[in-house]
Amino acid sequence: MLLITPAPPLPATSGNRQRTDLLWRALRRLGAVDLIVTLGPPGYSKLDPEQERQLIEERGLKQIVQLPRPADGPSWSLARRLLPRKLANQVASQLLGPGWMYCTTPALVDRARQLIAENDYDLVVARYAHSIARSGFLGLVPTLLDIDDVDTQIYQSRLDSPETPRWKRPLVKRRLRQVQRPFEQVLSQCSHLFVAKDADRQLVAGPAISVLPNIAYASEEAAVEALPPNNASRRILFVGSFGHAPNLNGVDYFIERVWPQIRRRVPDCELELVGGGITTEVLQRWRRKAGVVITGFADNLADAYSRAAFCVAPLLTGAGTNIKVLESLGFGRAVVVTSKAHQGFEATLPHGTGVLVSATAESMCEYCVSLLESTSQRNEIAAAGYEVVKQRYTFDQFATVVANAINALAGQ
Repeated sequence: MLLITPAPPLPATSGNRQRTDLLWRALRRLGAVDLIVTLGPPGYSKLDPEQERQLIEERGLKQIVQLPRPADGPSWSLARRLLPRKLANQVASQLLGPGWMYCTTPALVDRARQLIAENDYDLVVARYAHSIARSGFLGLVPTLLDIDDVDTQIYQSRLDSPETPRWKRPLVKRRLRQVQRPFEQVLSQCSHLFVAKDADRQLVAGPAISVLPNIAYASEEAAVEALPPNNASRRILFVGSFGHAPNLNGVDYFIERVWPQIRRRVPDCELELVGGGITTEVLQRWRRKAGVVITGFADNLADAYSRAAFCVAPLLTGAGTNIKVLESLGFGRAVVVTSKAHQGFEATLPHGTGVLVSATAESMCEYCVSLLESTSQRNEIAAAGYEVVKQRYTFDQFATVVANAINALAGQ
């Protein structure tokens, strides 16, 4: 088998990388797995020599494929001569729209055919529709596609969000139309589809569809274990990459709309932000807010969770399911979530079981204040959520979904 992904499985420092690693480990239970990492434009994604060595030794890295950029096509040769490469790509991206993300080149298709012939791959497993489309492998052998975040829903969620400015909505609608057709064309060439939540089944079409839910990540050597409650803590925690726009915009909303209300009622509370990718401008603005502690990227998340009373997931847009909700519960911390961050967990984690679900800035403030003031309430909610994660979101269950899909394809 061949696994193709733009999100390398190691180091598993973000939700998309963690899902890739879980998928690789599930596939490895079934047989040999080679890995191809697809990289976008320089600065978008990169591997340093140590990461590349680790992937070769531990995850069977076969090749790193540099994907085409929007201005790489022959029709943009004049723009490449007249403009700096970065600017040419920015102009091409704006004019072409997101549809260019699903285009490949004859050279990549030829390389894909050569690799299939040399290694006798009988199945390609891919993370994300745009990755398999651009890699050149689509349509050459049976393909199992892990859609994860449904591409069209990323734009639809922005239209559904009341925080999206009116002037921006026509542009978002245009982007949605530009993505719809190429996304559906990719799905039509796949043999089996994975989606992250049951509601996403209605949004995609394919010969076979399975729900492969996100789970709380743990390495092969460790299990998900709850930390002891921190009854003395007055700290709220958010963990996530700020290079991911829904995280950045959600936290910005929380800091501007919710945090001042909480601080007026609980003056000694703190908000800790853990994760890389914060721009200098945003960093300076958030640091001016009283009580906001910006830790940045952290190697050891257990330390951050141990300091926290509970967590927040204030996402307003996005698709798929929020893996950080499960991670927080796995560490034994309750989570105050928006309705968007709760999507996909309605049946297994109803309001009061691990999470408190808020529809407005005012209700999010109320829930946060309530958990800060009542250790018994937050500990009870956290304990109930941890039990659900331990029983319903396990690696064995994740791997079983993968195995059933592979076995079904093998029997066809």
